[in-house]
Amino acid sequence: MDALVRLAHALELSVTAEAVETGIQAERLRALRCDTGQGRWFGPPMPADEITARLRRGEAAWA
Repeated sequence: MDALVRLAHALELSVTAEAVETGIQAERLRALRCDTGQGRWFGPPMPADEITARLRRGEAAWA
């Protein structure tokens, strides 16, 4: 995983980790400098308008 993140960053790409299910996974991905993450650890699936409203309010879970 570390090599993939480093390669993406070397290519000036951002990295989104999908299916983050546990706090341990989230911490490891942060340590690897993943740019963003999504999955049940951050919250349940929701409609696009609800997530948009949460992001506008500054409720992003990965910072």
